[in-house]
Amino acid sequence: MKLHRALAGVFTIASAVGFPSVNALRDVMYLDQWHSSFLETPGIFTKEDFRGITHVILAFMDPANFTQDATAIQPCIKASELRPHFDNDTQIGVSLGGWGDYSTSFSQVSTEGTRAAFATHLSNWLAMEDLDFVDIDWEYPGGNGADYLVTPNDKKTKEITDFPLFLQAIKKQIGTKSLSIAVGGTATGMLAFPNKAQSKAVWDIVDFVNIMAYDFVNRRSNATAYHTDVNTTMSAVQSWMALGLPPQKVNLGFGFYAKYFELGISAGPCPLPWIGCLIAESEDPVTGADNFNSGILTFEQSVLSPNRTLYHGLTPDGSCGVLNGATTGFSCNPGTCCGASGWCGSSAEHCRAGCQTAWGGCQGPDTVASLQNALKYGQTDWSIGGQSYLDTTTTPNLFWTFETVELMQQKYDRIVAGLGLGGVMGWSLGEDSYDWAFVKAMQNMTVTWAQRDWNMTVSAKRYHA
Repeated sequence: MKLHRALAGVFTIASAVGFPSVNALRDVMYLDQWHSSFLETPGIFTKEDFRGITHVILAFMDPANFTQDATAIQPCIKASELRPHFDNDTQIGVSLGGWGDYSTSFSQVSTEGTRAAFATHLSNWLAMEDLDFVDIDWEYPGGNGADYLVTPNDKKTKEITDFPLFLQAIKKQIGTKSLSIAVGGTATGMLAFPNKAQSKAVWDIVDFVNIMAYDFVNRRSNATAYHTDVNTTMSAVQSWMALGLPPQKVNLGFGFYAKYFELGISAGPCPLPWIGCLIAESEDPVTGADNFNSGILTFEQSVLSPNRTLYHGLTPDGSCGVLNGATTGFSCNPGTCCGASGWCGSSAEHCRAGCQTAWGGCQGPDTVASLQNALKYGQTDWSIGGQSYLDTTTTPNLFWTFETVELMQQKYDRIVAGLGLGGVMGWSLGEDSYDWAFVKAMQNMTVTWAQRDWNMTVSAKRYHA
């Protein structure tokens, strides 16, 4: 059986006067530590696959590391190990924060003194590690982060005024090195940007802004929706630009993963296009923690074309199935499950969402098999610009939503080119390792116009037996 994730798409090049521009757009790629095993997998990529990537951002590091001398702190991957895989002028940076506990560490820089010390430690460390820039992914200053039920927003109002001061302190110390930030695609992450005047203090400091135009539907949602689509992405970018964000500083973000949600028990019929249907509660109502009724699967080779022949027996150390993108070959002991993390256990975290059915017992649907159905039978809503699928073969039914190459083309035409944005961003490089279709689509968006054909086809095989 042949399945496909995305068909071929053609990126057409628009020019007001009909002549190529000599300026390329930024092509920014996050590289997270949990999906980096492709770097050590022979034959999975060539340097040509990554041609034209202008910035690589290592993710993530805990900001708490820089509240004191950071000389002994090691990055997840050394810049010296990465540079041979990319163009000579590709900049390598690091991102601080991210979703979850790391972003709560930003609360430790709430005074002028702590901000100055932080910036000094960070600047020294960047120089020591030969890193070209730093990215601040604070989710989110002012509240609505992962801890929003534990630490309510009214306890974080000072962060709104602290945020630009924090960025100023960093920029002062790092000098000519670039400073970027990541921002959300919904109003949830905009508390630190209450008006145009206050937002300008941030825009004047940073060199570029990565808009995370994905996760529009998430654990806090109560109904099915596209986690990324053309129309909502356009609205998100326009909301930031209305706050004075210069379009040339914007990198439009693309997510290299599929999201799924279990339908609620009382959801009832969910007809095409499968939008607006009740989903099961996806977070703990007291803590906001994941309750494993939803999750993500990436477009990694280990997910779309898993090697199930590498069976080495029961686990000797608790690792199992696919761990950090690589197949361990170990299964879990009876009575335990191989969690999405690649570790055995018996908790809901191990046995429900994303549980690896090939390597141990599971208590939920086989999400890997369900993703194959989504890729084969998924539907495109051209009126909104989103992709989805409802798998009724699973119990409970699973709703899927994900990006496609064709919809990336629409976002490029209407938003990146249409609004004159400065670049694009992908989360994250290793999550696209099956055939690098999304990476190549972004490559075709951003390579210098003069270096490419006017109609460059994006090939996206995404097939497997």
